[in-house]
Amino acid sequence: FKQKTAYEIRLSLVGSEMCIRDRLYPIAGAIESNRAPASGNDVHLPTGYRDFSNASRKHTGIDVSMEYFLTRDWTWYANMTTLSRTDWERGDEGLPFDSYLNKPKNKWRTGLVYSPNKGLRGRISFQHDDGFYVDQGNFIQGDSDEKNLFDVNIGYKFSDNFAIDISATNLFDDKYRAMPGLPVIGRRTLAKATYSF
Repeated sequence: FKQKTAYEIRLSLVGSEMCIRDRLYPIAGAIESNRAPASGNDVHLPTGYRDFSNASRKHTGIDVSMEYFLTRDWTWYANMTTLSRTDWERGDEGLPFDSYLNKPKNKWRTGLVYSPNKGLRGRISFQHDDGFYVDQGNFIQGDSDEKNLFDVNIGYKFSDNFAIDISATNLFDDKYRAMPGLPVIGRRTLAKATYSF
């Protein structure tokens, strides 16, 4: 057993030799920082913002969006977001620790929409997000999944007041997680009726 400092411990379970050997009844433990107030018998867990030691993290980004009306009923659209940087290692630009935006460096969407005043209507679209590294404290860390998803919607507009629609997000059921450790997301379907008055 090698003793660790508070900075090396991220998440650990401690227990008696029997608990460890039999893997029964683990006990969660906490080590109080020497910067926490020393009063009472309770463990004080400090929270707050990180101290960047006067370092400045720099990055640039751009959003571009366009929409083109092919006809009165047909529309094509596309949009894109890109960032110059999303990850910094300790020492980059004077940072005292690794730092992450927890966002994809590139993401884009495109789609085709058919939307007449009445009758059959629909939409098909594609979305892409780059994979990226996530660091949200002790519990959500690791690589997020790249996303390449198709979405489709089909509906019927009976009048200015009433319409029905069926939509599928992630039509081909490409499994992914928004962030590591979060639930797996697959196809989602929705049927709806809309009445406006």
